[in-house]
Amino acid sequence: MTLSIAPLNASLVAQTMPTGPVSIATALANVASFRSGTIAIQDTADNIALNLDALQKVNTRISGVTFSGSSSTLNLSTRQIGADAAVLSKLNNGNYSLTAQSALVSDVNSLMLNAHVTAIELQDSSRNIAASLNALSASSVAAKVTSIRQTGTPTALAISAAQLLDASKAATLNKITDNYTLNVSGVSLADMGTVSDNSKVSGISILDSTSQIAAHLDDLRLS
Repeated sequence: MTLSIAPLNASLVAQTMPTGPVSIATALANVASFRSGTIAIQDTADNIALNLDALQKVNTRISGVTFSGSSSTLNLSTRQIGADAAVLSKLNNGNYSLTAQSALVSDVNSLMLNAHVTAIELQDSSRNIAASLNALSASSVAAKVTSIRQTGTPTALAISAAQLLDASKAATLNKITDNYTLNVSGVSLADMGTVSDNSKVSGISILDSTSQIAAHLDDLRLS
């Protein structure tokens, strides 16, 4: 009896997924094509940040991620820093930094606990910024907060004279990138000239002794 053996269909032969390193586009295509196996990725910081959510979804198929360019800083939202932690843990053997973009004041404490976060770009309401001025001016936080922008319809920031005249708080106010105004309370007559000379001040509330107010009443009427 003669046996005939049909040629093996090459498409039925089990294939092994390449191990990499490859670009993100190639890695995602391979993960979609192969049911098992892990792959290493090497791409630019910009591409990694842009595709981080997609990489998080297949993080169990990724053996590691390294940078192909000179930058090792990712610009990410606060949500991504938390939600994509699994794939971030595979990034460049832990040698990378993060810039938290569009962060709220309420995000600052958690971001400060992340050693990889080296810069924080804040976006929040005028009210929240003013209410957190002291906290944002603490040296450890101030070292990481690089810019502040008001969201919604900006309103005058309600702060005290003590805050305005404090160098660390003034430095924090200078990080506000959009136009802002200040309503300053607790202004003594001794500080009146300094406060009123600040072009950002749109309102002043005086706090001083009765005798001092009476002695400078004419000056107040002219101001």
